[in-house]
Amino acid sequence: MRFRECGLSLIELLIALVISTLLMTGVITLFVSSKQSYRIQDALARLQENGRTALALLSQDIRIAGNRGCSSRTNNHLANTLPDIGGGLNGYEYETLPAILLYNSNNNLTQSDAVINSDVILIKGSASETIRVITSTPSSTKISNVDAATIERGDIMLISDCSNAEIFSVSAVNRRNGIISHDGEGNNYSGHTTLSALKYLLYFVGIDNATTLPNLKRKRITERAGRTSITTESMVEGVERLEILYGEDISGNNTLIRFVSADAAELNMEQVNSVRIHLLAATLEDNLAPKPQPFYFKNQLITPATAGHPGDRRLRREFTTTIHLRSKRLII
Repeated sequence: MRFRECGLSLIELLIALVISTLLMTGVITLFVSSKQSYRIQDALARLQENGRTALALLSQDIRIAGNRGCSSRTNNHLANTLPDIGGGLNGYEYETLPAILLYNSNNNLTQSDAVINSDVILIKGSASETIRVITSTPSSTKISNVDAATIERGDIMLISDCSNAEIFSVSAVNRRNGIISHDGEGNNYSGHTTLSALKYLLYFVGIDNATTLPNLKRKRITERAGRTSITTESMVEGVERLEILYGEDISGNNTLIRFVSADAAELNMEQVNSVRIHLLAATLEDNLAPKPQPFYFKNQLITPATAGHPGDRRLRREFTTTIHLRSKRLII
């Protein structure tokens, strides 16, 4: 009996191999395309989150600038240590640094700390969270009936009613009896008296030492165990540029406001009642685009051929907002 031989010829094998290769190529191409699309969407989502977070932080702190309770007069007992609150804001261009946050400190902001052309803003005011004060002992440097759970010796505080306000350093805390001692005048405060932490904050764009990328950074005054110093913090990653315009009331009744930079001629910071922020954020991951991408900043198109374009393949987006100071009344 003769058996018939069955199998594939060489030509059939070659055809099958070609078809398999085409199918595999399609699958790999789809996978690579999906992975790149995921990278871009993930990077853009994080970029959006960083931009919004940066604006939220700046807005929250700028709103308290100049806040000193309901009193317009403040006696600064730490005048040799802290600049006066004044209008609550000081603005600096990169060329006008250093910025003084604390007198006689080696950790104030200098040009070596900031990215070239980064604007800098100094915010001074009392925190929005206040502690209600029931009584203060006349002619004494003690304040009674205070919830002192969050107060530490050395904290810089502001006490205020609608007649007077004082800036002082806490010298002792008695949490059990709710009494704090301080180095102020010991005025007798009455009526609606509040006690709040004093904030001195300096925002700028600087290079993060760990990632070597530009970040939104903040210097702030810290007080612990009677020592006052400056702490530097990285707040938001990927912030490359910060430009600040100050809304100055040039009419005197809030009906005519001009927005200018900190170095504008005849700018009176005492008359500033709003701040406009322009912030440029970039993705943390590079090589997301096939070539350097153009972007807009302050209504100007920045192309790869424009001077100052980073020349990398990151994606960038501008974020902007206008912030009104709570300590200034606006006519809307």
